[in-house]
Amino acid sequence: RDPLGSAPYTAWLGVNFKVGYACDMKREELYGWGISLATGVIDEKFFERVREIKLTPRLPANVHLLKNGMTLRKGMAQLEHALERKLKTGDFDWAVEAEKRRREELERIRGYYDPQLARAGEDAKMTEALQTRLKHREAEIDWQYRPRVGVSILNCGIFHLPGIH
Repeated sequence: RDPLGSAPYTAWLGVNFKVGYACDMKREELYGWGISLATGVIDEKFFERVREIKLTPRLPANVHLLKNGMTLRKGMAQLEHALERKLKTGDFDWAVEAEKRRREELERIRGYYDPQLARAGEDAKMTEALQTRLKHREAEIDWQYRPRVGVSILNCGIFHLPGIH
């Protein structure tokens, strides 16, 4: 508190991220992170902490807001970079296994189509039809099995919390 009895409050940008891991199987993780717009401190347990606080739509009497040291855009960029760094250090054995299954499935499909292509021989129409079906099937397998990670934002908000963070 300052001498006039006014308590400092810090603005926080809170963001709920959804991270989706997809291949022939799917998994999702939620991250509720916040960043102090005054200091740039990132709290990876922000929403767990906020859940324990009684929030109101208006600031209480006798408070003052600390000056923000960063814009919302800069705060969001910092959160995105921090999440990206965290995800890069994760366990990607699932992706290696999915890639292995993708290659096995492609080999299986080629094992089916290659003899048919050999039998089609000089029949250009038949060869073209088989190659078209093979390419289409390979594209389906690639989409189904290729490992990918996607991040989306579920929601976000600005929270004014007591203290200097």
